[in-house]
Amino acid sequence: LDGELSLIAVHSAHWSTPFMECMNERTRRDARERYPTIEGQPEVLFEFIDPPGRMAPSYDSLVTPAFYALKSGANVGRVRVDLPNCCFPAYRPDGEPSTITVLLPDHPIAAGLSETFTIPHTEMYDEPFHVPEPDAVIFREDWELGETFRSGCLWELGEGHVFYFRPGHETFDVYLQPEPLRVLENASRWLGDEMKEE
Repeated sequence: LDGELSLIAVHSAHWSTPFMECMNERTRRDARERYPTIEGQPEVLFEFIDPPGRMAPSYDSLVTPAFYALKSGANVGRVRVDLPNCCFPAYRPDGEPSTITVLLPDHPIAAGLSETFTIPHTEMYDEPFHVPEPDAVIFREDWELGETFRSGCLWELGEGHVFYFRPGHETFDVYLQPEPLRVLENASRWLGDEMKEE
């Protein structure tokens, strides 16, 4: 939170404890910013609900994080916050190719990449991704069967950052390919002191 450490989470690290705790903390901060206590009014009470374990949601589920605010008179008095599940409703580990589109070509994490590139063999994840709204979506990933995913998301967390990059699977050679390696190098440099000082 004080900016001395940032997190890069790759592929199935969406369910790692560090990533989930970062998303929980960002959600708590977003909730308090969205529903502030009004001066002279009673403090807004928050109830933060953890997801019931690491289970994938269905497509028709409530997308988390979710806010259920209740008013006391004219003002919000209580807020139930369903913390993010940090997962998505579908995945396919069949190794079909995906196309990555660079949405923010001027972002340092996208430096040196072409407008689009293909990952020949990867696992598929499909939206909606149950995470707080990112501050930036740098990459989108698409598959021929119509699935799509926000595959490069960036969040501010206090003075630090969290970057999530989706491509991967332990049986595919995604991280022997130049483009994903460039993304990780760029992210490491930008999140580290070298690019912060430039």
